[in-house]
Amino acid sequence: MWGSWETDRPLLDEIDVRGLVAGGEGEEWAAILTADVCGMWPSTCRRLRVAVAATLGTDPERVGIFCTQNHGAPMEGPELYDLDRWEEAFVRAAVEARERARPVEMARVDICPVPPGVVNRRKQFGDMGSFSFYYGFELREWGRAGCAHLLETALRGLACGRESVVRHAPVANLEEWPEAELELPEVDAEALLGDRVDRRLQGLFFRTPEGEPIGSLVRWAAHPITANVPGKGHSGDYPAYVRRQLSEAFGGGALFLTGPCGNQAPLVASKSRELAEETGTRLADLLLKGLESASWREVDQVEAKSREIALPLRVDYPGSVEEARVGMEEARRLFHLTTDLAERKRLAEEIERLGYTVNGHHYSWCGFRVEEMGETIEHPLFGLRLGEVVIAGLPGEPFGSYGLRLRDAFPGLALVVAEEGNGYLSYIPGAEEYPRGGYGSAAAILAPEGEEVLLRECGVLIKGLARG
Repeated sequence: MWGSWETDRPLLDEIDVRGLVAGGEGEEWAAILTADVCGMWPSTCRRLRVAVAATLGTDPERVGIFCTQNHGAPMEGPELYDLDRWEEAFVRAAVEARERARPVEMARVDICPVPPGVVNRRKQFGDMGSFSFYYGFELREWGRAGCAHLLETALRGLACGRESVVRHAPVANLEEWPEAELELPEVDAEALLGDRVDRRLQGLFFRTPEGEPIGSLVRWAAHPITANVPGKGHSGDYPAYVRRQLSEAFGGGALFLTGPCGNQAPLVASKSRELAEETGTRLADLLLKGLESASWREVDQVEAKSREIALPLRVDYPGSVEEARVGMEEARRLFHLTTDLAERKRLAEEIERLGYTVNGHHYSWCGFRVEEMGETIEHPLFGLRLGEVVIAGLPGEPFGSYGLRLRDAFPGLALVVAEEGNGYLSYIPGAEEYPRGGYGSAAAILAPEGEEVLLRECGVLIKGLARG
């Protein structure tokens, strides 16, 4: 992928497309391809599915396009990437994977690391709802993340009249902020980020019946945000080092899928390439340790399906850029009038939500213009069965609860749930998260009812693959 966008920063490790291609005897090929970019438009994913399918001589419905949500490369954006080069890279990855295809045995590793290495980056605070924090955590014993300093800074920002809610530390020019206009509530010095997360680390390993390694697939649900230091360089972040370690220690190629992690982050106090390597290597080593006691089974079945679904848009989404601009200015006016800190937070998030439309962010992220959007968005879910394992791809950035709920719904199934399947649809919180506010809820374009639709329709897809 390197060279498909203009930049003057160096490449620190690798930004690639990786592919898994599989087919049962007499069946058409099925494929998963995943790229080290932050997000892709659904329309771009359609183009790539068609190109890959044509090359493999299969149906586009049997091709799933993913990305790792790597923050060390930019979002797609309008006219940012050379999409012809993207298509070449995806097709080349699919061809190389098909050329390496062999009859295989598969071993499955499914563990919950201790400490988990991932946290719920949303923090409920009194009656103010949820705050979201990207990084800058205070690392505590047993893999917990302290967030008192983050809460204090975010609250002080609101009290000082800052319209943008602070979401990380350190914050530039903190000493230059004005005195707080409003009284600040007390924050518990021992405040911790939540540990109700999807901490599952999953790996699939493939070898020939004679024992020759073919490759591996990894899934973990945490934002790749360990190495994206502004101005320092581009990186594949920790997924690149998971793959590197597995390729060197096990053999063959390696592919990484990011699990639903809209509200989940790795433990990051300070970002660096070294932290990315440390995180990725630790994950790979945990999987390799688990592989020592895993059993190998023949992959006797391959099936792939897509399911086109209609997801509802939120009813408070602005109908035009002008409507959003008017609403944004009114929210700003009220923000500076109110003396209630909780109301300031709500209005700051309203300013942010409307600002996504005013500034064209959802077009940059998803390729959707507000004037062209109706009541629903059509999107293709994708699923792949490999022997006893079902891989299900959800769109956009669902919160971690989606992975938890789908696994709970299929307790006897070896289920791997990934995000960013066939395109970006912004954040997708659970329905109960919308009234709590915070980043993610403000950025969402789907309605709270979208959770029920997405879980139900993905369940139908999973059932069909499991029965097959």
